[in-house]
Amino acid sequence: MFEVRLRRFPNNFDGVVRRGEAVLYELAVDASNYGSRTPHVFEVTWDGEYPVVSIPAQPSPAPCP
Repeated sequence: MFEVRLRRFPNNFDGVVRRGEAVLYELAVDASNYGSRTPHVFEVTWDGEYPVVSIPAQPSPAPCP
């Protein structure tokens, strides 16, 4: 079973990364058969722009008789 647990939640982080902000967080694996020697560090940033993503149109499926 996989379960995510937050051990600490910074008082100055309200759950949203705003334009020009960055948040660093660490991920460490702690299991009965494995443990991280050092945590992996992730940086989450946002430049305030949403990317333009074009999704090609898919043909509609034929109706059932």
